[in-house]
Amino acid sequence: ERSLRGVRRFCTPVVLCLLLFPLSSLFAFDSADWLGKREVFAREAERLRAAWSNCMGRVSAPAENVTIPVEAFDDGSVKTRVNAAKAQYFLKEGLVWAEGVEVVQHAADGTVEGRIEAATCVVDRNSRSGWAEGAAKVTHGKTVFSGSGVYFSAAESYVQVFGDSRVESDEIRFERSAKKAAAGVFRGRSVRSDFDAAAGVALFEGAVCAKGSDGTTMCADRVYLFLAGTNDLKRAVAVGDVSITN
Repeated sequence: ERSLRGVRRFCTPVVLCLLLFPLSSLFAFDSADWLGKREVFAREAERLRAAWSNCMGRVSAPAENVTIPVEAFDDGSVKTRVNAAKAQYFLKEGLVWAEGVEVVQHAADGTVEGRIEAATCVVDRNSRSGWAEGAAKVTHGKTVFSGSGVYFSAAESYVQVFGDSRVESDEIRFERSAKKAAAGVFRGRSVRSDFDAAAGVALFEGAVCAKGSDGTTMCADRVYLFLAGTNDLKRAVAVGDVSITN
């Protein structure tokens, strides 16, 4: 590995692999296919944001302090549930409007796998997805995403943050070789971000700036993170106008 000194700026689009891996592994990811899936979720986000607005105008007598099961495992145990200070069902549309919201996703052993906290949201019980209006925070393992305007799919383990996106992880393990791993703190911000837990891919887009605990700062138009498990960062790829400071 070679250390990067000073600032190196590439004014033409480039792809930069920050962690040294075989070149073949860099191209194993089908970005066109994944970005196509991303756009499908973006259209779902538009639909649910419109549904949230519609429900807001129809809320009349919400119930207080409710727990709503959204998804279950085959054995009947709850996989995803919504806790809310206030909530109202819209049975015809299969929607639940909620205020003071906590969406909790459990693993098969009952431990908490992910959590979404928001001031207000709407949940589609048929698609097991939802839209959180305004500020929201998404926690997956020890990685925290926050921002304004969040789409989430419990069924697909997918989250999109549409504004003022920030991410922080206190225990990301940078696996630079099979025998050695170094713990660190990863912090980043961007205009928009996507987190696909099922595929182990995170994408940050628009004025991206990320910083590691070793003092390295990276800025780019778009940054992909490829994860293994909850916290293992296998590879980072920056695209567009890239600068790195060490």
